[in-house]
Order: sequence, then C-alpha cells, then structure tokens
Amino acid sequence: MVSAAEEKGETGAMPENNNRPTPAAVIATPGDLLANIPGILGFYPRESVVFTAMYRKPRSYRFELGPVIRVDLDELRYLPEISSALNSAEVDMVFAFVIGPDTASATCDQAVEQLFESSEPELLDIAACWVTPGIYSGEVYQLAFGPPPEALENDPSGLSDWENGRIPPITEAAATRSMLSGGHLPEVTRDEAFAAFDRGNTHLTPHVIHELESQVEVDAGELMQGVFITGEEFFAHAIDRFGVLVDRCEGLTMAETLVDTEMLGQAAAYLVNPLTRDAVMHFFVERPAAASDLGFAIAKTFDGVVRANALCLYSLAVVRRNLGMKTNPALEAALRTAPGHNLSVLLRHGLNEGRFDETIEACLRGNAMVREQYAGKGQSRGGCTGTAEAA
Repeated sequence: MVSAAEEKGETGAMPENNNRPTPAAVIATPGDLLANIPGILGFYPRESVVFTAMYRKPRSYRFELGPVIRVDLDELRYLPEISSALNSAEVDMVFAFVIGPDTASATCDQAVEQLFESSEPELLDIAACWVTPGIYSGEVYQLAFGPPPEALENDPSGLSDWENGRIPPITEAAATRSMLSGGHLPEVTRDEAFAAFDRGNTHLTPHVIHELESQVEVDAGELMQGVFITGEEFFAHAIDRFGVLVDRCEGLTMAETLVDTEMLGQAAAYLVNPLTRDAVMHFFVERPAAASDLGFAIAKTFDGVVRANALCLYSLAVVRRNLGMKTNPALEAALRTAPGHNLSVLLRHGLNEGRFDETIEACLRGNAMVREQYAGKGQSRGGCTGTAEAA
C-alpha cells in the first residue's frame, strides 16, 4: 500500500492490494505464505509490513487467501485505513509480516509494538505476526506475537512451523508459478515494478512519435465522423478492423510490436475517444494475451488520454490472464498521466476492492451496449462471446 496521503492526493496512487486468488495450493506454514507474497504483489517487498487476510471456507476448518496489502514499514500511522479496508472485505483472519533487514532494529521493534497495540477486534484483529529479514528462499522467520504452538494443538486449522522456520523456494510458490505461466517474474523492487509502466518507446525517435501522435488525432477524428455520419455498417467494420490489429499483434515480440508504427497508430486512434475505446473493450477480455501486449505498447508510445486508456484496457487484459498484480502500477501510471481519468478511477476502485469479475462484467455490459447502439443487432464479427453475451 502506498501512503494514504498519496492515495488521496493528485497522484491517484493505488494501494498495493491484490485480492485475486492465487492458484489452488496448500499453505501449511507461515513460510508458505511468505513465499507467495512476491508473486501476489509482483515484486519483493523490502522494509514493509504485509497483511495477508483470509476467509474461512464454509463448513470447514480451512481458510482461503483473500486481500494481501503492503505498507511501508514507517507508514503504520495509516493502520486505521488498512483496518477499514480489511473490515470492508469482511475477512475472517489477518496475519502480519514485518520485513526488515535488521529484525532487531528499533524500527522493526516499533512496528511490531504498534501492530500488537492495534491488534484488537474493533481495530485490526491480527491473529499473529512474524518478522523476517527479507522474503528470499531459505530466509528465516520468527513469531513476534500470537498464540503459542500448544494453543494450536487442538485446532485442525493450525499451521506447522508456527514459531519459526525457513521460507521455502519462492519459484515453487503457486503465485510465482502463476506469474511464470504468463511470462513474468516478480520484480526485484517495488520501484522496478512501477517503473515498467513509465512512458518511453526507445525503439522510435521522438520525431517519429510526434508525427504518429499527429496522425492518430486525424484518424480518430475521421473514425468518429464515420460513426456518426456513415452509421452502423461503418461502425461494425471499424470494430472488425481493430480485431485485425489484435490478430496482427499475435505472436509478435514486444520489440516487434513497439516498432510497428502502422499497427500502433491505427490502434491508438480507437483510444482517443471513450466511444470507440469502449467499443473495442471486449477484445482485451476475450483475447487478453495479444491485446494486453498491444495496449502496453500503445501506453509506452503515446501520452495523454490515449496512454491512460491503453493502460486501462491493459489492466482488464492482465486480470483475465491472472496477472492482477500488474493492475496497481498500470492504473497508478494512468492517473499520473491523466489525473481524474474516469475509467482509471472506476477500475482502480473496483479492482482494489477485489471485485475483479464484477468489474470486467460491468465493462463488458457497457461494451455490449455501445456496440448494440451504434453497430446494430448484427454487431461485428468480433462480437463478445460467453460472459460478454450474457452481460
């Protein structure tokens, strides 16, 4: 989680809160939980406190992982906001992990003391807290406060290696494997995770990008003119043309995508106006791998509302790819680019609350309404299927 000051300020910063369930896996020790954190957040947290919340499964002693929230070690003055977020999520159990290079330092001691003092049902009911120098394979962790092992002996949900242990291989954690399956790995630091969304297409010169931006404005104007003057047939074909661009991106490396100025320019024209942006939204849900690469490349190349819209559509696609940890830095970058950008704000709110499926379904309902209104009942060959049609 970023500071509450940033969260409420002009930056539009977003809490580092990932509610997307990790792939099914048995978590038997606190070390197992720690090993999954980099894959959940998308980076290795340092000098942080990480809260892992859980829901009790109905008619079972088992729990499933819920929201995971990170805050800087020196930002625990924002515990009320964290407590409010977790209480709103109606979680059943919360564990805390204090991560610092020197677990005996005054900073870590103060953090543990503050967490202990705040650990009350009406505030932030922390079941247990551990300290560790860092989240690395083989690193040690130690119980700071919580029930002793003997108190868990008669509890079928008790964890083993409760008081201390070592973090198992992070590459074998379910969350890391999920990232690997999507072609990603956790970044070494938070800064690197967020820097990945800085604008900058180094494959093109500033002059080429400037000319491309100028042409995109012209193309976007002609696109909107065609929608309102030519009518349904034009709009349906326009949607199909965007699908062809997604086809073209399929199988390309990111470097190849970033140098394809024709493809980037034609696709970016759809992201100038909300109407055409919403009309092609379903491609990012139905074909998330190719579409997310296209959205990312547009965001690296262009600025302003085009970049913000590209980052929003990219966020929908990566959620579909079970890479929800990428939405935090992407949407923060969108709001830095275009403060108050409506779609970014709406997505940030929904995704940060953990309403991944509901948010996607709401976007698809809007997408279907736009295509129905402007493209007619026949819509386009790239019409939504499955969930999209049901929405």
